[in-house]
Amino acid sequence: MPAYLSPGANALATGDALKQALEEQSKTFPDGLEYAIGYDTTRYVEVAIQQVTTSLLMAVGLVILITFIFLGDWRPTLVPTVVIPVSLIGTLAIMLVADMSINTITLFGLILAIGIVVDDAILVVENTDRHLLEDPDISTRDAVTRTMEEVTGPTIATTPGPYTHLTLPTNNAG
Repeated sequence: MPAYLSPGANALATGDALKQALEEQSKTFPDGLEYAIGYDTTRYVEVAIQQVTTSLLMAVGLVILITFIFLGDWRPTLVPTVVIPVSLIGTLAIMLVADMSINTITLFGLILAIGIVVDDAILVVENTDRHLLEDPDISTRDAVTRTMEEVTGPTIATTPGPYTHLTLPTNNAG
């Protein structure tokens, strides 16, 4: 007997509830009758979530390590380290408010988005560091202000937005 998910249903919760119901019902089966789950799609979902979680943790570790190696100081390394959880919490909060579900596509999207956010954070940190090295008399606040004046436009321009996949209609009538 197949079981299908309703739109918006949680696959893992539904699968667990179904397995629990089958286990309870099997107690009333006649002797010698057993049930078997022939195809369980929740295994794929569980593995995908584990892989995304592993990838996310590896990405965080690599960002911290590589940033520290290249910048050589723990203070600028803190910026990308703090940006990752802040961006995750912000994204998940927006998804909650927008009543969006978390699925494998959104989890993979989170990993990509974190890469973009970290890349932008490293760009700001490196450019601020450059200003501090070029002008020893400049304050950190002024170096950050100058950096943001220089890199805000390029950062926004190189960050894909929600509509970057759309194409404008062309007028072939004339």
